[in-house]
Amino acid sequence: MENVLLGSIGGKAKQQALWFVQLEKERILHNYHLGCATKDHALGGLSTLYQLASRIEDVDCMKNLMMTISDVQSSRLPGLRLPGTSQLIGI
Repeated sequence: MENVLLGSIGGKAKQQALWFVQLEKERILHNYHLGCATKDHALGGLSTLYQLASRIEDVDCMKNLMMTISDVQSSRLPGLRLPGTSQLIGI
């Protein structure tokens, strides 16, 4: 079991992990926008997803999550749009 965790993952396992990361990111942001999750909870969840993306070595996913984390960090209240745009955070 330990050897499996230390090796890199690819193929279907990587696709499923990326699907999970995207699904969870959307859920975290949805809860944050509704005010059901605090900024700290949202950042903690996104940070965990970043660690997952790092473990599966997907640079694009890591970049996307870092931009989302930055957007959440710069927001003042849940549900607010990014300053000067009509775009919701991370979506």
